[in-house]
Amino acid sequence: MYCPFCDRVTVCSAHAPNFPMAPGEYLQSAAGHPDLHWFRRSRICTTCNESFHTAEIYEKHIHELIQLRDGLGDLAKSVEALPAQVSRRDD
Repeated sequence: MYCPFCDRVTVCSAHAPNFPMAPGEYLQSAAGHPDLHWFRRSRICTTCNESFHTAEIYEKHIHELIQLRDGLGDLAKSVEALPAQVSRRDD
């Protein structure tokens, strides 16, 4: 598993969170998005001993996120180019 603290792919074990969670609290969802559900897991890296949370999510949603980020990047580039296009029109 990837550890965000030591930036390595290493063995990370599952562990109980520092706060009590009822069994239903492991399953998370997003208000207003009934199709988004994920399981929250607490992990500890066996290399650096840092703890962090992971989420198990339907892979289709990851692909949608990548498409949205790519689209937003293209949109940002278009917006950045607008002042140059407007000033050329004023000339």
